[in-house]
Amino acid sequence: MPKKRVWRALMSGRPIRQGKGDGWEAVLQRRRMTDPDEIVREKVEIPLPEVSQEEVEAAAARLSHVDRELWSELLKSFPSYWQPIYETPLKFGYDPQKYDFKMLLSEMLECPAEVPLEKLHDVLRSESFEPCQPLQLGMTLAGLLPGKFKKKNQCRSQWRSSKARSALLQLYRRFLEEEILPSLASETGEAMSSFAVQAEPVIRVMMPGHCATKRHRDADYGHVPEEINFWLPITSVSGSNSLWVESFPGRGDFAALEGSNGHAFRWWGNLCEHYAEPNGTGCTRVSLDFRLIPGRFWAAAVASGGLHEAETKRKHHHGGSMSIGSYYTWIRTEMKQDSAVSTV
Repeated sequence: MPKKRVWRALMSGRPIRQGKGDGWEAVLQRRRMTDPDEIVREKVEIPLPEVSQEEVEAAAARLSHVDRELWSELLKSFPSYWQPIYETPLKFGYDPQKYDFKMLLSEMLECPAEVPLEKLHDVLRSESFEPCQPLQLGMTLAGLLPGKFKKKNQCRSQWRSSKARSALLQLYRRFLEEEILPSLASETGEAMSSFAVQAEPVIRVMMPGHCATKRHRDADYGHVPEEINFWLPITSVSGSNSLWVESFPGRGDFAALEGSNGHAFRWWGNLCEHYAEPNGTGCTRVSLDFRLIPGRFWAAAVASGGLHEAETKRKHHHGGSMSIGSYYTWIRTEMKQDSAVSTV
């Protein structure tokens, strides 16, 4: 449907129809290559897993547990085979040669081959340098501005249409389908699973002098408590150039994640508070992060109204609606032999 017709439908409140022959998978595939900001209000109808009344009631109870900070009761509301995944943070390894995020991000961030990515802040930039959107944000927060950058919307538009971003999304999708999702299916014993997955990973560039990030939980941004976080350091991280997290909601036992390229962390960032200190290490941190929700939990949250309730209660906002086709995409996976992650 042409943009003008889309926006007329949005303004009038009429439903947006898919093109002839377009199934939900085709719509999501097309949308992954477009700007989510342009279709933020358009939701994609997908066939959700069938869930029982008991599962719907459990989803409704979780938001009540969050409001009252009843963390133990909240954990018990999950099936027993999912509880360890929410309860215990996990550090694991993956093959950084097979999934070479570092090489791709080095090119995207225009880091010369002779300069380690940790020293990205030392690269001299001309007055006319036009960084990609993630680098522009990182340089801005570190106070490194060689000149006047393009307007935010213009920078975002160029980034959305870039070949580099397309290559990142393809690698990210392969990483999800071959590593992350099969390992979750294997750990939980679910032969066939589906997931609502963040449509695009967040690239973070934290240079020396980068200002601190306040303590927060992802639930503050309207995310449901069933969501699980993944964090991938692309450079070596420790101390003040890393992410500080608590191990379980309410414990306050903050510690910096320590690792390097080829390591990944899984944790309950939806409710575990986390923050970043001012980077005083002299090294730039480049990292990726993303989130996912198991399909049955997503379906139960939709049926209970919890998805909508969480979004309306959010204290902070970011781009995109908390829906499939905007902030999330939908992926199916099968359990594979030897698909468990390699813990570190």
